[in-house]
Amino acid sequence: TDAAGNTYTFGPGQYRFPYVAPGTYRLVVTPPASHLFPSQVPDAQLQLLPTGPFALVVGSRGEVFTVNPGPALNIDIPLDPNPIGIFLQKTSAKTSASVGDFVPFTVTAEVPGNQAVTNVTIVDRLPLGFRYEKGTARLDGIPVADPRVSTDGRTLTFANLVANFAAGGQHTLEYLTAVTANARIGTAVNTATATGQRAGLPVGSNRATASLEIVDDLIRTKGFIVGRVFVDGGWRADGKHPATDGNAWNDPGEEGVAGVKVFLEDGTFTVTDENGFYHFEGVTPGTHVVQIDLDSLHRQYELAPLPNTRFAGRAFSQFVEVRGGGIWRANFRLIRREPPAARLSVDHALSTDSARVWATVTIRHEDKVRLDRLEGVYLPPAGWHYVKGTATVDGNPAEPEQTITGLVWKLDPARPEHVIRLALAGDGEPGDKKAVAYARFASPGTPNGRTGLAVNTIHDELAEERLARTVDLHLNFDTLSADLKPEMMGKLEALVNELKKLEITRIEVIGHTDNRRI
Repeated sequence: TDAAGNTYTFGPGQYRFPYVAPGTYRLVVTPPASHLFPSQVPDAQLQLLPTGPFALVVGSRGEVFTVNPGPALNIDIPLDPNPIGIFLQKTSAKTSASVGDFVPFTVTAEVPGNQAVTNVTIVDRLPLGFRYEKGTARLDGIPVADPRVSTDGRTLTFANLVANFAAGGQHTLEYLTAVTANARIGTAVNTATATGQRAGLPVGSNRATASLEIVDDLIRTKGFIVGRVFVDGGWRADGKHPATDGNAWNDPGEEGVAGVKVFLEDGTFTVTDENGFYHFEGVTPGTHVVQIDLDSLHRQYELAPLPNTRFAGRAFSQFVEVRGGGIWRANFRLIRREPPAARLSVDHALSTDSARVWATVTIRHEDKVRLDRLEGVYLPPAGWHYVKGTATVDGNPAEPEQTITGLVWKLDPARPEHVIRLALAGDGEPGDKKAVAYARFASPGTPNGRTGLAVNTIHDELAEERLARTVDLHLNFDTLSADLKPEMMGKLEALVNELKKLEITRIEVIGHTDNRRI
């Protein structure tokens, strides 16, 4: 039944592949033990058979043929009778092995035709360097006696393995071998043949083979280079400066450095893991150079030599003499440099416009030192306050966090410069008032750093209000008299009482008289 549900009825030996797409194909036939493929009989002789004629074309004997669009393609496939009395097949569960491995082999025997074979003996020839493991032989899963082994250990003879091998029957022989040091690198071929008797006459078998690859055992023929990039010593109690015990050994508790590139002289490289370990496997025996890529090493570390002659005066490179089957260590020792000081500067300027006082704070730092945190802090003068909504950082609006230590802006530590600008307002008591700006930061070795204070002074003074007042007071004197009349004196006393309420710095009096002298 095909995929479309169509059912076909075939006679013996018939086949069909419906709806084959155009292309190139090859027919692969697995015949029963009684027949062989491909046929070795010429076409002309086959066509003389009474069941002929046959469609013997390209493809009938496993050749590649082409299917073109169009009518169906007929290909008959001739098979030759198997003249042998026993048909063998040999396989192994492994496709590759190394010295010290165990390799199982399986021999499957069939009797073609319609007559049984008796007294079947199987002779197995092992590859060079293979050795039979005693007690492992099994026939159809049942233990059998160990074979007779030749003096060179390679020929195994399973005599009279099957007393009566029925026609069309099948038996399976299994056993285990070990790969010894004499095995050669490359393809190892195991062969098997069988003999017996049929109707009192000797019969043989085909020559069955099984092959596998013997590969180089890295543990035996190659070497391993292992090592660690470590920091010698630890930190002093103050947490600021590195300390080393100076023993140049990778002591317990000393940390490894991750992400360091280590390479060999041929360009092969690896990268240290989170604990600083690395390794190279399958290294050819001989002298090799193991070196650290200095560009992958953080500048807070400095390479230091180890007490051996393999470094040849260079702490970042060493020689390693590798031998087959060995593990060779190549450590690299680091010393922490004292963390560089973070250089920050703070400039603080004050300016005024028609209505306000403006503070401008510029914070700069060198990018040679990595900052993990950066904050700008501002303390307005006593009696003054920040005008909300006026602050900017690098030209962008940025309201500060108001804390007990002052106004705080969180800044991007990756930028080398920041400019903070804000407006101030106030009218406190007369005198000099100080406005303060500084930066807080964290850097390697300085978790809580602070710059110096950038101070500016605002001078508060009382504004003096000056008013010019004009008072018209009409006082009259009698002719040839300097005495005021009582009613004029009352007007003058009333003016004096008003002037007493003021802080007067100067009074100007303007009067007029006639031209008669007293």
